Amino acid sequence: MEWQLGDRLKLNAQLNYTKSEFSRESPTVLPVTQVNSGNTVSFTNGPVPSIVSSIDVGNPANYRLDTANGARVNLQQELRETSTKGVRSDLTWGDREFSIKGGFAYDDILRRITARDNSTAWQNLICGGVAGCQGAGTVGARVGDYLRRGPNGLIEVDWQRFAGDTNYQQLLDQAPITGAANTGAATGFIQEKTKGVFLQTDGVRQLAGFQLRYNAGVRYVRTEQSVGAYNSVADPRNASLPAGATPFPNVNQWVYVDKEYSNTLPSASAALDLAKNVVLRASASRSMTRANPEALRPGINFSNPSADIGSLGAPNLAPYISDNLDFGIEWYTGREGYLSATVFQKKLNGFTVNQNNTLPFSALAQYGVTYDSVTPTMQQALDARGGPANANVVMTSQRNAGGELKIKGLELGWVQPLDKLLPWRGFGFSETLTLIDQKATGEGTQGFVALGVPKKSNNFQLYYENQGFMARLSHSYSQGSQVSGLNQNGIAAAALYSDDFKQLDFSSQLDLEKLLDRDGLPTLTFDVVNATDTVRRTYFQFTNATFSSYKPGRTFSVGMRMKF
Repeated sequence: MEWQLGDRLKLNAQLNYTKSEFSRESPTVLPVTQVNSGNTVSFTNGPVPSIVSSIDVGNPANYRLDTANGARVNLQQELRETSTKGVRSDLTWGDREFSIKGGFAYDDILRRITARDNSTAWQNLICGGVAGCQGAGTVGARVGDYLRRGPNGLIEVDWQRFAGDTNYQQLLDQAPITGAANTGAATGFIQEKTKGVFLQTDGVRQLAGFQLRYNAGVRYVRTEQSVGAYNSVADPRNASLPAGATPFPNVNQWVYVDKEYSNTLPSASAALDLAKNVVLRASASRSMTRANPEALRPGINFSNPSADIGSLGAPNLAPYISDNLDFGIEWYTGREGYLSATVFQKKLNGFTVNQNNTLPFSALAQYGVTYDSVTPTMQQALDARGGPANANVVMTSQRNAGGELKIKGLELGWVQPLDKLLPWRGFGFSETLTLIDQKATGEGTQGFVALGVPKKSNNFQLYYENQGFMARLSHSYSQGSQVSGLNQNGIAAAALYSDDFKQLDFSSQLDLEKLLDRDGLPTLTFDVVNATDTVRRTYFQFTNATFSSYKPGRTFSVGMRMKF
């Protein structure tokens, strides 16, 4: 809502509300080849390592659901609920020459992730309670009847038949909550209620014969944060049991940690017209970035099904604070053309560092994590490593570190229409080059960097726009960079990195109204994303150790839109 209360007084107000629900089912049917069947495999290194078997891996007859030798079934689900609501309003007094604005904002953001797992009950039903799942007449013993050759040469499950014959839906509806989903997402909750007020002034004035446009203001924000996790905690009745008595089992329940904090965030910017087509710009601000909700969660989360590497939540992590400066100049050369150069700097305080602790799995009981509270897959992995008393785990936790991270950068921009150089109107190009350097002090000297920030990135576009037709060819490049902190997979000095990335895209638009000079006609579009079929890859510390490889392929899209 916008209400003009007078010639120089204006009121703005806004309400917002969103709610979304998400559900992902991840059933797994994992048969294995028969033990001692003579199967061998050949491994070949490369950008993506390949594994070739000596048998036909697409033949259902070669597989057994032998749970005594690695086969398993999993019944897992991940549920997410997200909601936002807020209200904000501001009152402005003044005009273009000088104005002052004050206002407030209230936001309430909530997210809950719930992981559910009923794998044990499903496997018991499929296997008929028989060890190894090979009992006569059970679904497990005749799993080959439900397998077929898939389109990629591997086997696939006739899911509708298998789910119907194994009571899948009922067991899914009855699945209990567990600590983490198979995706790695932990069962958790976060809600943040923020109340903020701000005061801002804007204006235009003459400074030594040059026009100066400016704004300055300050914002105060108070945050009420609640972070929760579904943890297994000791039954309080155990404290009063006599010596030698059998303790009560742990109690699974939601555990919440509440805290409050506030921040004062000033900002100012100015633009000075040095000439009719030359503008000098400068700005300064302080910004706040809240900690990753996953790191705040009060509890333990295992990042893989082996229960050998996990993370321990740190609910008291404080947000990052960044002091930002930038200074730039722009020269407008005509029409949409301009040249620009901007230098910028960010100083970050309160960044987080990881610390690792290696301890036996049984030591996690103080956090409510026991052998009985983890998934069957994790129990098998613990047994293979000598049981919960002998199997070591590496727990990673975060804390705010002392020191400062300084990010300095240079951005160069050039947009140039080519009408004066070519006999055809509408052609042009644009180019943006960004160079970044990072340097840390204090604890940050131990390898801390802003993650996913390349030292060099470049975007180039060649375009044509004229008489209702538009076409753009875009090329983007980003240099490989560090994408995770240290202490990855329990190795203190190891991190994840991305390869250099290049991608070519094409977009076009045909406005039939302008082209044919007739009202009511639609606009047609044709786009190609990733025309170069580029693969995104990350690696684990060393370039020959591929961590992930993602080939999204090319995307072609045709569209039509119209107004009526």
